[in-house]
Amino acid sequence: MVGHDAVNLHKDDEYILRYPIKYGAFNVSSSYNINQCIDDLSMIITRTVEKEMKLPKANLKHFQCILVIPDSCVKIHVRYMINMLFDLGFKNMFIHQESVMATYAMALPTAVVVDIGSTKTSVCCIEEGIIIAKSVIRKN
Repeated sequence: MVGHDAVNLHKDDEYILRYPIKYGAFNVSSSYNINQCIDDLSMIITRTVEKEMKLPKANLKHFQCILVIPDSCVKIHVRYMINMLFDLGFKNMFIHQESVMATYAMALPTAVVVDIGSTKTSVCCIEEGIIIAKSVIRKN
């Protein structure tokens, strides 16, 4: 089960809820490894595309993908994400950092981007479309 179906399960049901993303990164722990995160995330994407967008997984070969990655991330995790998305069938991919994409969306070459999420907050300075070194602050 994925999404609302999973979250709305009764507490007495014998299911285990797993969250592949936590604090804006893969939820890797001693009981939940990177491969399980990728498998769960792949299933979430597949079911969402098929159920919400009414698009068969086989048709993903006709689409490109934009992967927006955190400003500070583990490079090997990005590689896992790229491989997963290509395994799903996307034919091309564009990858960029979230704060830079936010400034592009606002047509601003320079900005301070503050991202207040439900499990993390991050601040990043962008100048001329490039993240300023050592300006990324992230708190869970």
